[in-house]
Amino acid sequence: MCTEITDKTGLEAAGRSIIVWDDACSACNAMKQRVASYATARGYVFCPMRVWLDAHPEASAAGMYVVTPAGRRLFGVDAALHVATLVWWLRPLNWLSRLPLMHSFMAAGYRWFAAHRHAFGCKACEGGRSSCRLNETHTDRAD
Repeated sequence: MCTEITDKTGLEAAGRSIIVWDDACSACNAMKQRVASYATARGYVFCPMRVWLDAHPEASAAGMYVVTPAGRRLFGVDAALHVATLVWWLRPLNWLSRLPLMHSFMAAGYRWFAAHRHAFGCKACEGGRSSCRLNETHTDRAD
């Protein structure tokens, strides 16, 4: 069973829920490793951010995406909270997000982390000290 999309043709043929993550980010890869078994067991596939941006030039690299089979796109903290519903030990984050102001706080925290994720050991950016394609383009979208 294919659990990762590696090119644009796989992206169109998946027909399942897609989780788009930044494969150049060490922290993002670590989280993907932690949730992959839960997500793939529920029919999700993973698509690297670079493949997604090649197929969707209008998309933003400022955060992760989840795309449902119906075509609904979740971005940023909403995508992360959707993924949290798939993993039993992350579900409390989703419940907390329903409290007054918590979603706003979580969204602000997510935006900060997403903007600085390359400082956490990005392979392409040498720990954030140089720039990579993800830092230069597609960063205009806010959560």
